[in-house]
Amino acid sequence: MVAHLASADLLANGLPKVLTGLQIISVPGQGRLMDLSLKDNLLICFISRNGSILIPSGSDSIQVGDTVMVVTTHTGFNDLRDILK
Repeated sequence: MVAHLASADLLANGLPKVLTGLQIISVPGQGRLMDLSLKDNLLICFISRNGSILIPSGSDSIQVGDTVMVVTTHTGFNDLRDILK
């Protein structure tokens, strides 16, 4: 579940959208990013954890308290669970 979600268009006409401020208050699923079934056409750009910025690899996980930046061509995301298939 996400405490706050704001989105901003990078470019018009369906080009990528940046979802910022995904403050994680619970985690939808367990384990590493590579084990999550994520929708196509999205990128987890970074995870902010305890004042540090992590460039995620498949072996990283999203934890409670993290802030996550996602870039996607999808619209209508309101919750971190929306990035899951």
